[in-house]
Amino acid sequence: MVRIASLALAAVLLAACGDDGGRSEADSLSSGGASRAEGAATAVPRSDGANAQAQPRKVILNSSVRMEAPRLRDAYFEAGRLVRSLGGFVAESSIDDTGGDSATANMRLRVPASRHDDLLEGLRAFGGGRILKESTSAKEVTEEYTDLQSRLRNLQRTETQYQELLKQAKTVDEILNVQSRLDSVRAQVEQAQGRSNLLDSLVEFATVSLAISVPGVPASEGIPGPREVFAESWDGAWVVARVLLNVGVVAMVAFAWLAIPALLVFLGVRLTARWRVKPVRPPPPE
Repeated sequence: MVRIASLALAAVLLAACGDDGGRSEADSLSSGGASRAEGAATAVPRSDGANAQAQPRKVILNSSVRMEAPRLRDAYFEAGRLVRSLGGFVAESSIDDTGGDSATANMRLRVPASRHDDLLEGLRAFGGGRILKESTSAKEVTEEYTDLQSRLRNLQRTETQYQELLKQAKTVDEILNVQSRLDSVRAQVEQAQGRSNLLDSLVEFATVSLAISVPGVPASEGIPGPREVFAESWDGAWVVARVLLNVGVVAMVAFAWLAIPALLVFLGVRLTARWRVKPVRPPPPE
């Protein structure tokens, strides 16, 4: 009888796996008397009933700042000290200080969401720095987070019930069938938990993408003088001379390669023509 009941429960489980309705797979087993213990993650407020309004808002803050600083490395290290003083950290950073007006630094700063505005104010107050562009976006993910927690709780209940069924399985087929379903549910639990952890991290810590560059060298105004024109013309003449010299060298090499086969062909034609000339016979004596 126990085996028959187990088979019946397994059949109900397999049928419930194809249901796409709002209930979880575990809810379809309510008539089977399976366990409905909540997982550890059920401490998150439920999204149904009166608790739906108790869910706090989940907002992801992202900002982008582009600025100029006369001393690139000073601004680079100052930005790192600033974000750490606010309880944040530098997630990614790179600097290219090879010299000239092309030196740049890029940083991805993570700071507690409550200190997001303080970080922006600190960047604006950089000594000698100038903000070129600044933008901020706020994305609310409360609904996604709530649905995710509800799905996670349902998957955890289903996982618990599959574990109970696995204890009752007797034959190899029963064990394999239940184990296969259990592995699938566990994979879904890990996926949902990973997404939930990611949303928690993005909500808890705001992200500020910072790009630092040095001020560009202002372009000279007016018409260039004779010295500049002569220098540019001289450089251009040398470029043309080098090109012509290269063309001459290529032509000489090509002629040398073609001259030898042409000479051989010419000699062959001359020898062939001589062989084909018939000797003139003298007239017979009278």
